[in-house]
Amino acid sequence: MRVTIPVLAASLTFASRAAAQPAPAALSAASQLGADEARVQWVRGPVEVSSHDAPGAPHPAGAGETLRRGARVHVGDGGLVELAFANGTVLTLDDRAQLLLFASPLAPPPGQAPSTATTLLRGTARVRMAPVQTGEGAPLAPLSVGPATAFLGRVDGLVALDHVSRVVRLAANRGRLRVRMPDREYVLRAGNASVEEPGRPRQPYRQLPPQPVWVTAPPVRVLSSGEPVEVSATFGLRGSTVAAGWRVELARDEAFHDLVASERLAGEATSWRARDLAPGRYLMRVTALDNDRFEGLPSTVAPVLVAAPHVVPAVLAGGAQPPRVTLLEVPDGFFCGIDGARPVATNTPIPLSPGRRHAVRCASTPDGGDAREITLTAQQSGPLVHEVRMRNISLDQGVLAVRLFDAEGRAVPYAEVAVTNDRGVVVDVLREAAERGVYNAPARWPRGVRRARFRFTVNGAETFEEVLSQGE
Repeated sequence: MRVTIPVLAASLTFASRAAAQPAPAALSAASQLGADEARVQWVRGPVEVSSHDAPGAPHPAGAGETLRRGARVHVGDGGLVELAFANGTVLTLDDRAQLLLFASPLAPPPGQAPSTATTLLRGTARVRMAPVQTGEGAPLAPLSVGPATAFLGRVDGLVALDHVSRVVRLAANRGRLRVRMPDREYVLRAGNASVEEPGRPRQPYRQLPPQPVWVTAPPVRVLSSGEPVEVSATFGLRGSTVAAGWRVELARDEAFHDLVASERLAGEATSWRARDLAPGRYLMRVTALDNDRFEGLPSTVAPVLVAAPHVVPAVLAGGAQPPRVTLLEVPDGFFCGIDGARPVATNTPIPLSPGRRHAVRCASTPDGGDAREITLTAQQSGPLVHEVRMRNISLDQGVLAVRLFDAEGRAVPYAEVAVTNDRGVVVDVLREAAERGVYNAPARWPRGVRRARFRFTVNGAETFEEVLSQGE
């Protein structure tokens, strides 16, 4: 009789959480906008929009939504929204920020037309220029912030307004930012910032914090046996410069939308540890802050891959047939060995011998310095197929033969096969014959007994039963 023992396939990896809302490409979004339109590129958390036509009926902002003149955007606690403008500029509004599109909340002076500049009513807006340089003749998008007007389109930077003190903060990380005040106009070049404070004389420009460097970058690869792991890194500034603070971010995407963690640290804290990271791909960066919350360019982005061996059953074409041999997939860049074999890198999944436990030893380096061992149960190791025969020798003597093989017909050798029965048939120890995967033992039947139920245990793990008759 031939039987397949069903396999219990188990994955040792954790699924990655999907990003909150994917955004359209910046250039594609901008090319479809009119001069007085903006598009919601990406949104996370509580963000509400009230339109000019229905100011009393705010609604949740949605990715892909087009906003027109007079629309008011309000970001709630923990929210974030990206807005794309026709000239390619992208504004990212932090939590509790408010923005009025292409309009001013104040009535214009007598004889003047209403303002068409977008107004930052409160909070922080991070500014990103178009991916392709727009050139000297490209239109700039005016952003009114308190008494200042910032002209956006050729700068990556920051514009912020404290709605209580009315202090305006402006910064240019890349490119340049033209700023107009009631009594003057100036240009902030890359690496510089300015503060405009009501009732105080003009303050000198200040330098933004420099770009941090990794002292000890996070590991490119981290091995997991399927459980969450910790990842740490240290950072600093070149020379004797000291940061007042840091912002460390860990995300699953290059745009840092799908944040796993975002944390502010004091200046003396130059190390950070991410805890409970499930297997997946991550990106980490750190930004230096000064005492006025200005920030420099973020560090280079450090990739981190947390990976675990993955157990999957191969399935025949069409997926309608029973599972074939179970495979161990080794993550790219890692080294694994099974049952004492030396860890090696392989792009080919490793077939697992069914009916037995396996010790899988994996490392992120060829020398195995950080090796971790994972135990796979017999149930995880794949379907075990068996054939059982009782060959008659005399009236009360026979030979019990058990053949073990995998779902592709390969013999399963070196197994320990134990057998019991319910009718007192005496079976010697099953031993492997010259033919690999075949296990034989003499059997002596009690007088008058011609049929019995036999229970087989393979390697102390897999069990199956067969009803056999003498001479079957």
